[in-house]
Amino acid sequence: MSYSLFGYLILAQGNRLEQMGRGMRAARERVQLVDLWPMALALLVIIVGVTAYKAWKKRNDFREKCNNPKKLFRELCAIHELNVSQRLLLSSLAEACEFDQPAQVFLVPSVFEYNVPAKLSSKADQLRALRTQLF
Repeated sequence: MSYSLFGYLILAQGNRLEQMGRGMRAARERVQLVDLWPMALALLVIIVGVTAYKAWKKRNDFREKCNNPKKLFRELCAIHELNVSQRLLLSSLAEACEFDQPAQVFLVPSVFEYNVPAKLSSKADQLRALRTQLF
């Protein structure tokens, strides 16, 4: 079939295509503000999502050098593959020992046994297990 015959067949169907659109609404001349709300909302959701993702990636990017004690603590916990409960226990131990930086618990093995604060005495077994895992 040649292209000219194919084009003629498509143009011959024009009347049928014209009738298909007769029941549709007529197009408005001006765009109303109500029509733009869904697009604006979708754009806002995308912007907030991308911003939150970038902030989360920057917070957990351990390749960048920084002077943030909490980030150093998170990085050391990640390197030692500690779970959330172990991280919380180490953080509370550092807080109870009144360290300047929470990462100091990785440097002082004696805090796990001898200097266990009273509020952490119930978790002494977990602290000893952490000590053997870390040191």
